[in-house]
Amino acid sequence: MNSQQYRRQSGLSVVELMVALLLSSLLATGLVQIFTSNSQTFRLNEASARVQESGRLASDILSRAIRNADYWGCAKPSEGRVNSMLRDNDNFNFAEFTSGLFGESRIDADNVYGAIEGSDVVTFGGIDGNAVLSTTQQTPNNASTIFTGENPKPMIKENDLVLISDCRAADMFQVTGFNGGSNPNGLIANTAQSRVPGNESQTQSDYDSGATITRPSRQSFYVAETTNGERYLVYNPVQTRESTTSAIGEFEGAIELVSNIENLQIQFGAPSGSGSVVDTWRRPGQSVGDDSPSSSGFEVADDALAVRYSFLVRSPQPNVVDEPQTYCFPGWLDCEGDPDLRTTAPDRHLYRVYTQTASIRNRLRD
Repeated sequence: MNSQQYRRQSGLSVVELMVALLLSSLLATGLVQIFTSNSQTFRLNEASARVQESGRLASDILSRAIRNADYWGCAKPSEGRVNSMLRDNDNFNFAEFTSGLFGESRIDADNVYGAIEGSDVVTFGGIDGNAVLSTTQQTPNNASTIFTGENPKPMIKENDLVLISDCRAADMFQVTGFNGGSNPNGLIANTAQSRVPGNESQTQSDYDSGATITRPSRQSFYVAETTNGERYLVYNPVQTRESTTSAIGEFEGAIELVSNIENLQIQFGAPSGSGSVVDTWRRPGQSVGDDSPSSSGFEVADDALAVRYSFLVRSPQPNVVDEPQTYCFPGWLDCEGDPDLRTTAPDRHLYRVYTQTASIRNRLRD
């Protein structure tokens, strides 16, 4: 009698295969979602870190410039102690050059700085650091030679603009040569007509031995756009030394400091009365009692004791937020009271607003 043998099925059935495929698909989908979520979180964190770095660095640079603004040693132009021996020309205006604080608000696209349209420009003046030289002899009124005792050439070049001061008075002049031949021991400031800007006169005050000789400085800060569309906070100093690229009184050229800065807005703070408490904030060019915007001017800048500024910072990476942000810029707007003041971003970059206030220390000490 023959017995029939049955063989058990080996491998996977169609149903088992379909279940396995379904489970693997669900697992793969979950892994992809986890990876995508982690990747987006990483990109957002990286963008946030870049924005914070740019915002903090820009704030630190501008705050330091504000605090050090309008430093002229012990002689101040606002008190009438600083005289000009220089000739005014198209590039050089003494009154503007010796202003410790100047600003231009919501500037046009066609501006001398190359700043972006609608942003603000803030400019600071003063002297550059500590004394460069000291006089070793009395310098009488109407003198053309200022004796320094040591060779001034390592520190000062011919045609440099310098300031001599002894706290009672100060004169700004252009160095036209050196006294002493091969071993110079002084500066010459004559009225040679070939110099630019050149000296209109010689010293206008008497200076005792020990008067200091320093170098004046003036620099502007603003936001500019590069040829590839990136925006930077830039620093642009005014030329006070002879150069082959720019004349004295002209801008030397913008230097890029901090990337990802989209806009800069400023306000000057001044007392509304005779005190020293800042209780009035105005855009550059507005007088204390004026609420209308103005493009530029000295009105509040001459009396300002503090500067308030607001940076709009944008991440370099696109598409890091799910939808365009809304933000309150500049930071002193009351967007809680009036939501219409908020701005909606044109893209999905990450935006942050950094707003700070810094005092002008050299005016607070008066």
